[in-house]
Amino acid sequence: MLKHKDLIVKTVNLLLDNCLSRHVYSLGCTMLGEILSSLLDIYPENSDHCRSVPKRSWDDPEFHKDHFRHWGKHIPVAEALDALEWHVPSAEDKEAALGLARVLVASRVSQLNRILDGLFEKREHSNTERVQLHRLLSVITYGLRGISTAIPPPEVQIESEGLPEFIATVDSSGGTPSLFKLDGQVPAGYAFTDPNSEAYKEIEAIRESIGQVALRAMEHMAKSNEDDVAIIKSMIILSETYLCFYGTDRNTYDSNKRIYQSGIENFAIDYSTCVIPRFYAVRYATAIHDARLLRNSNFLKPHKMHYDLSSKIGHFCLSQYSEVRSYAINALRNVLYTIPELKYPLVPLFLKELKDEGSSDPERMTGAVNALNVGPISSLCRSNWEYLSEVALVLCRAQHEDKPAVKKLIREFALWLAVFVTPPLPISELQSHTIGLVEELGNDVDAIVPAESVEADRVKRVRRVDTAMAEKRKLVGSLVDIIHDAGTTWRFAAIAGSYLNQLNAVHSPIEPEMADIFADYLTSDLMLFRENAAMNLTRLLSKIRKRSKNNCPDIAINKRRVMLDTSAQKNPMFRKQEYMDLCERALASSSASGGAAVEEPFIDNPAWGWFAWPREVKAYAPPLSGEAPAYDCIDDECQDAYNAVKRIVFADGKWERIAKLFSLESSRLPENDSIGLNRMFLYTELFALFDLPLLETAWAPFERLARDLENQFSQRGAAEFISGLLRGSKHWSEGSLQKMWAKVIPVLKVVLANLRPDSKHYWDRGLQYAFARRDPRRFLPLLRLIIYGRPFDPHAETPFVEAAKLDMLRTVLSTWDWRIVSAVISSKPRLFEALAHPYEQVRVTVGRMMSTLAALEFSVTYPRVDLAIEDLARYGSTGCDYSFWDGTPRTHALVARMDTQIRTWKAGHVPSNEGASDFSRGSKTLLDFMMSTFIYTPRRLAVKSLSLALPLVASLQEWHDDAEIATMAKTIFQFYAQLL
Repeated sequence: MLKHKDLIVKTVNLLLDNCLSRHVYSLGCTMLGEILSSLLDIYPENSDHCRSVPKRSWDDPEFHKDHFRHWGKHIPVAEALDALEWHVPSAEDKEAALGLARVLVASRVSQLNRILDGLFEKREHSNTERVQLHRLLSVITYGLRGISTAIPPPEVQIESEGLPEFIATVDSSGGTPSLFKLDGQVPAGYAFTDPNSEAYKEIEAIRESIGQVALRAMEHMAKSNEDDVAIIKSMIILSETYLCFYGTDRNTYDSNKRIYQSGIENFAIDYSTCVIPRFYAVRYATAIHDARLLRNSNFLKPHKMHYDLSSKIGHFCLSQYSEVRSYAINALRNVLYTIPELKYPLVPLFLKELKDEGSSDPERMTGAVNALNVGPISSLCRSNWEYLSEVALVLCRAQHEDKPAVKKLIREFALWLAVFVTPPLPISELQSHTIGLVEELGNDVDAIVPAESVEADRVKRVRRVDTAMAEKRKLVGSLVDIIHDAGTTWRFAAIAGSYLNQLNAVHSPIEPEMADIFADYLTSDLMLFRENAAMNLTRLLSKIRKRSKNNCPDIAINKRRVMLDTSAQKNPMFRKQEYMDLCERALASSSASGGAAVEEPFIDNPAWGWFAWPREVKAYAPPLSGEAPAYDCIDDECQDAYNAVKRIVFADGKWERIAKLFSLESSRLPENDSIGLNRMFLYTELFALFDLPLLETAWAPFERLARDLENQFSQRGAAEFISGLLRGSKHWSEGSLQKMWAKVIPVLKVVLANLRPDSKHYWDRGLQYAFARRDPRRFLPLLRLIIYGRPFDPHAETPFVEAAKLDMLRTVLSTWDWRIVSAVISSKPRLFEALAHPYEQVRVTVGRMMSTLAALEFSVTYPRVDLAIEDLARYGSTGCDYSFWDGTPRTHALVARMDTQIRTWKAGHVPSNEGASDFSRGSKTLLDFMMSTFIYTPRRLAVKSLSLALPLVASLQEWHDDAEIATMAKTIFQFYAQLL
């Protein structure tokens, strides 16, 4: 190329100056950029050959005689990397490129300056001037890209002699993420690296002149009417290239990286072998080189021209023309990823356009929202509290009712931004186990983390945290004012509420204004506000409780928790059978409280004790006598928020309103309506914190809901309230619990005796929530009602009622597992009498109930805990090794008794009575029992316990009198085959 330098100059000048065709002219621009890049850049040469053999083999004459022997063989990528030949600019290349830049680029910069001088004096531009201006901008842009690797970014001086060692010593996989974590520059191969050389200064002067002319052009177009979109786009591209293109930029790097990753996906065999190794190697090396160039540009030190140019790009982000806005926003994104410092002056510019003023322009506002959504700016807006408050308030106030399209865009952006609001966290001291681990590895902690560095970072973080907390307090007050403002529409009030949602999660003192508005909006007319208020008030009350427990050493609740040593011989309750007997004695006790059985500590985790007890368990002392509250002391920082909530929830008529609104008809179809977990969580936190006095205030309206048996949604509201109450009363005193049960039990007797199909699932789900991870002795009055107070009647003509009784028993069993099974069995539920019940609903429930009892009757018989762990690790919770599992005699007797009874019925079965005989109904119950054992509890049942009935099941597969029996029997055998 060098020997044709003069011809190249003449050809490029001819294409740029004399050709009127835009396509030919663009070809000249591309040619200029490619020529300069090919002279100054470092890149793999002859990479298009993509040979799949090592270079030494290719150069071997013998290879060409029988090269077909190498077909289908692959060489390691490392050999392909070693075989790559690189273009490194020679002295002649540099001199030629400098001459071309001087003749073809610098001269046109001077020409553009002269044209701009003339344009400043005119208000209107001729078509010839527009064409000439557009062409000069394009030429300079391509020329600037061509010399982008001539010198390093300003104030980033990197010495590099010859080919850099980025192929021989690869410091990342693919040259992607880890390179961006480096703290210094990396060798990347620039043509001129000596700042004192004449060539370096000349290239630097050319770049500086390009930046100045780009700024002049941007200023001129910003003052004009912006009616020439093509010229504005060219100016934006030139400014973007000047600011961030030093061999590559973010867009170029991402494009090359995608090509490289595509090569990995399409051609890689493993981490070191590839179908086309040379292709893989070239893309690999190019990606690393681009990553280094991009990393170096991140060290660029911006000066006034950089800020001025980025400000002008920001101005065009607010253009009337959507095409100009799109180009400007993409350019701004690329620039800010390269020079993040330029984003700070731009935020006020964009926020100013969003303020709700009558003269606001919808197009400019659209551009402002899209510009704020640019990655570096949106990250700043949601993480830097010096900007977050202002951004949140501007977005919440930018209602713009007269501009619906803009209003929707602002709402979407504000809600998206609110989700990512992040508070700064203070630096905590290194934990002792962390220091011990580092020292165990043979390292010096101070050498890894210098004390002065930690202290400097700590001071910076403390300053940031203090600023954030001050801004948070002001922001909460402003958001509350926005919500209370009568002029705020409900959609933007919801946005303000979304920010309060996020601020409620911040680890900081709780503002009473926030507590006040959450408690107040429990009775909002808008369901969205009510649900958000319930969720956030729950979180806020939880924070008050946790901080009070941690910061008030004399609080009553801390005296009710103990750690018990399970290995001590004085604690027989930590043996499984003793604990089962303890629960059974508590339920059977004649005293209301359960007698001596409740004097033992409560253990709420039902998982403990199944395989073995841990050495220590967290337990709770039995309820204290009297009515003393558990939270008799509140953390000082939370006291104002506590008082704010207390004032509202104890206000006259508040709970009447809550009961009415929380029992409204759902927007879902009645059959799809479900119980509200958020509301149950809220009731739990309220009753845990405010104890019995709140129950006295809130009980009457919800009692009326519970006694409204015909209204499905009243039952839902009552189930949520009572379930949250039962769970929230965990730490109440004995006197308070007695008063609670005196209110709850009479109501539940009425409710459970009159359950309807549309309300039963509310109470099932609610009681499951109340019982979860609680000691069964906490609910003795209710369990007595469920187990003893509502006995199952196998001869009743009310199938739904009887099935509901058994479903409630199954809820109890599934919650407490082995702890409660003996108590349920001792109640003699008369399940066997319903083996041939005339109603299918009852038969299915009976089969599942017997299956649950049978499963819980099975005991773990591992001789040692290590064998249990090994078995579970190997087979999982539903594994195949049943050698250690066995059933009790009572379970085997149950299966044998069912088998005997059904065979008796089979002997007297008359085919004409198909589907209605005891044999048909009993067979289906047995099959439901066996199917439930496989579906719900396959890990706990031993195969040999079911094998007693397998001959009968085998004969039922061919039972043609009832197709349903044959189908169920075949399904059972399929399950059995899978287990084997």
